[in-house]
Amino acid sequence: MSDNRDGIADGDRRLEQIATRLRSGEAGPQTTVRELLRWFGAEYRGVRVNRAIRDALFANDIHIEPDLNATTIDGVLGFSDGRLIDALEEEFFKTEGNLKPGQRLSKIAADMLNKILHELIADNLAAWIDRNPTVTQKEIQAKADTLSGLGLDELEREEGIILLAFPPPGFRIGRENRETRPDFQPGAGATEEASWFLTVHYSRRRMTPGEMMEERRDRERLYMAIGRFMFEFSQLEFYIRYALKSALGLNDEQFSVLATSYDFASLCKSTREFFRRFVEHTRHNQKEVDDLFKECLSINESRVQIAHGTWFVDAVGLGTQHVARGSFAPKILYKKTHELDQITEKIMSLQCRIMRLLIWPFR
Repeated sequence: MSDNRDGIADGDRRLEQIATRLRSGEAGPQTTVRELLRWFGAEYRGVRVNRAIRDALFANDIHIEPDLNATTIDGVLGFSDGRLIDALEEEFFKTEGNLKPGQRLSKIAADMLNKILHELIADNLAAWIDRNPTVTQKEIQAKADTLSGLGLDELEREEGIILLAFPPPGFRIGRENRETRPDFQPGAGATEEASWFLTVHYSRRRMTPGEMMEERRDRERLYMAIGRFMFEFSQLEFYIRYALKSALGLNDEQFSVLATSYDFASLCKSTREFFRRFVEHTRHNQKEVDDLFKECLSINESRVQIAHGTWFVDAVGLGTQHVARGSFAPKILYKKTHELDQITEKIMSLQCRIMRLLIWPFR
């Protein structure tokens, strides 16, 4: 399976076109499982590609017959109008909604978790068969028995698949202390330690197509904000290098030899000291020079957080988790996209102030 988000977008577009045809009264088209997988940038079935396909089908209010795992990879599928949600799902979302860690599971919620477990087993089994088309029925049964003994976290980690290949699962699954819920074990293979709870958000049921589009726009907006910050930061570094090169009276080749080993912090400190000591009109404005490069170094701290933090976007919100050097306590930063925009605007202001280092009067 390729790690290709464009494949998911192409699959979404194709299903939107099919939904339009179905709503106009046309007969539902047919395709093979292999072709459907190709629309989503995949060669084989599996946990993540199957989830992406099911979410896209649900979002476009259509379904396929037979089920994705109920035929061979070259089996034929038909598209029909109307999303599918079985009686158990319907009852669960009417009565349970979201569950919180430590909350005792009702029979409906327990049945729902078992349904998820069985779906994960089927997805993994179909992926294994697709990759091993010559296996016998006996080998398939043995593989199914092995999968049945795994926990949800192991089934989510589909063998051979990069986790970033597809969006995160609609269900957020995590561990629960068994003492808080001794009456439920999801699946025959669950161990004493492998009790599970269901949290937060189920995308196929709780997200409307409009909400899914809004989430996608939010992600794209975040990507643009991060990219804009990095671009303007690189321009700020260029402006500082240009100011120091001009003050030293060097050409590009000479300056490259001199400053090639400077990182951003070293560049700021060297430029600050040179202008404070040796440039006539800035020697009398040392406080302003100090303040200017203090702000530049502060921006560099933001750059480290943005470039080296772990970004996340989920049902709870967005941000980046970063652990500062010398600290063991992670912090969540930039919970709003506009916070990145504000820092980028500050960078553009600093660019102008750096260029004024070369101009008299400095102010």
